[in-house]
Amino acid sequence: MMNPVRQHAVFACGLMLAFLLTAGCDNPPKPLPVSLAVSRTPLSTPFYVAEKLDLFTKHGLEARSEECIGGHKCLERLLAGAVDIATASDSPVMFNSFKHDNFAIIGTFVSSNNDVKLLARRSAGIARPQDLAGKTIGTITGASAHYFLDSFLVSAGVDPDSVKVVHFAPDALPDALKSGRVDAISVWEPFGFVTSQQLGGDLVIFTDPLIYTETFNAVALREFAARNSAVVIRVLIALKEAIDFIHEHPRDAQRILADRLKLEDPFITWAWPDFNFALNLDQSTLLTLEHEARWAIRWKLVPATEHPNYRNYLDATPMMTVSPESVTLIR
Repeated sequence: MMNPVRQHAVFACGLMLAFLLTAGCDNPPKPLPVSLAVSRTPLSTPFYVAEKLDLFTKHGLEARSEECIGGHKCLERLLAGAVDIATASDSPVMFNSFKHDNFAIIGTFVSSNNDVKLLARRSAGIARPQDLAGKTIGTITGASAHYFLDSFLVSAGVDPDSVKVVHFAPDALPDALKSGRVDAISVWEPFGFVTSQQLGGDLVIFTDPLIYTETFNAVALREFAARNSAVVIRVLIALKEAIDFIHEHPRDAQRILADRLKLEDPFITWAWPDFNFALNLDQSTLLTLEHEARWAIRWKLVPATEHPNYRNYLDATPMMTVSPESVTLIR
């Protein structure tokens, strides 16, 4: 029996060949170029699957992809005009909304209420959430891990002002905790798993699925999306097909992810159940952005007293073409 990955690739090639033949040999359709900034995270699995199965090519796109460590970095590339579409969680979207009004989420492709975790060292005297008071905690400031940290502390009855927050790049956080430069870290996967492997029995993990559901989104500049609707729609269609493949062939999708990020099976077992892969544009994303913005204003993390209208940062037009039943925004 043919491997599902190869089967999809062969099918895609067959469709493309038929399309080229019917268009005429002398004048084949020219693929539409699109540049992507994709965060190096398991949350980006739909993009990895789409690339592996040549789904962007299947839908008439010439996709160029570059990798970022963190969605906040991908969003920086988008806002600098270096790429057409970027992946980012809701927190970078919120923070950048106070500085830019020219971009919007065009689709959410995965959510998780356990991707971001708070990890601590027992040897630092931490056994319960209240022990975090007075400690030094590393995180990625201005990102979803920072929002989760503050929300978790408040929920646990710990004053966020009682801890010292230190900024690190995501991939530097496991070593920062192991070396004792910090007492705890708030970080997303795969760095939570890396930390668990490094600390072993000295590790304490704090999670709370009720505090925060992270969304990972495709983001574009509004002008690009308006002028290149065919490109945006084709990207979303490719992602939708990739997500269908993930649900129909989870083991093959996991192998694509593992090969792309050089991950071992124990990590896949650790993290995979936490990911809800689905293409949508949901009202809950708007509410999350508003809640995060109020948090950022309250703690003076942004120079503002009120947040933008986040309905302007959710562009439903492409999704209404691709999957209108998956758009739940209240107009």
